[in-house]
Amino acid sequence: ITFGVTEAMIKEEKTSKLDGVRTISNGEISKDSYDIVIESGRLKSITKSIVDTGLYICPAYVDIHTHGAMGVDFSSVDQEKVDKVSQYYFSHGITHVCPTFVATPLELLEKQIDSLYSFNPSGALFLGAHIEGPYISPKKKGAQPLENMRTEFVSADLNILDWIKDKLEIVTLCPATHNVLQLVRYLKENGVKVQGGHDDSNDKQIRECMKEGLDGVTHIFCACSTSRRDENFDRVLGMTECGLSFDGLTVEVIADNKHISQLLFEFILKCKTYRRVCLISDSLSCAGMPNGKYKLGEEDVVTDGKVCYLADMSALAGSVTSIDQMVRNVLSYGVELEQAVYMAAESPRKYVNYYVPKFDIGEQADYNVIDENGNVLATLFGQRKNINNRS
Repeated sequence: ITFGVTEAMIKEEKTSKLDGVRTISNGEISKDSYDIVIESGRLKSITKSIVDTGLYICPAYVDIHTHGAMGVDFSSVDQEKVDKVSQYYFSHGITHVCPTFVATPLELLEKQIDSLYSFNPSGALFLGAHIEGPYISPKKKGAQPLENMRTEFVSADLNILDWIKDKLEIVTLCPATHNVLQLVRYLKENGVKVQGGHDDSNDKQIRECMKEGLDGVTHIFCACSTSRRDENFDRVLGMTECGLSFDGLTVEVIADNKHISQLLFEFILKCKTYRRVCLISDSLSCAGMPNGKYKLGEEDVVTDGKVCYLADMSALAGSVTSIDQMVRNVLSYGVELEQAVYMAAESPRKYVNYYVPKFDIGEQADYNVIDENGNVLATLFGQRKNINNRS
């Protein structure tokens, strides 16, 4: 196999040639191997090969839930920081991310998002932002700042949301929030995905939100409500059980062997199948950095190199594991390669209705070359226009 490009992006004059690779697409590995040529950022030719290198080409990974890495938190950036963090993602086979923000006052959130999208990343590109809150439950706050949480949605909030709606991709909210259906309808009408999480809701509230557009669960089993008895001693389901049971819900999973163990991952996969699972990093600024103290928004967090905690060690705060490592993790559980790749690449792309590169002549390059163990050997990416809104 020969790679005509080793730098971060394919230059216009560059040609990349891959010999004897199998394709992974839509959860399937091709029976034949192919010789592939990518020129000027697009697939120029694909022909059956007489050799098989044992390598694969697949859609590049997408991370729809990440707060940052390399010492950078998305709430406070400049051009140097944007380049640094975007190159980190790209080095792990991730070509697009949804920059994620913790619960933040809307006025400040507007400024943070506008600031972030004023810069052009040199590595992985930015899809719309993912905001966790502020409409989430104090009872399931996790590492979220309690003082910024809102248990009621008011129509006046639309004055601010209208300014940033075109830069939003996902909003995580609690279905028990007062007046939440008005918010869900507004987000759905404006093309923003709605997920449930950090919640104390019940199945009735979740079903009502699903009718209006809620279709995802934020890091299932992490700060999600669970089954319990209500004030009448009737048994109700929480977000966790609804996420596992309802076919209309796609679930995020932090497969870092700490937030979600192997046995729990196998249980999730049995309930949802791989086509309804999105691997997410939920990585914080400490990802890719030495052990020590870092920031999640305004909160102090610490990492031991395996996971991130609140500074007082009272709760897990997030992950330091990248998507490519999560692919290798689930492969070690016995998940098939084509399914692991689907959860890292196609499932998140399809969930946010974003381009899934196919293997047809003229297709824009947005591929990873990997081996059977899930190691990313090269990332071939032809697009250099930043996606800073959905318009």
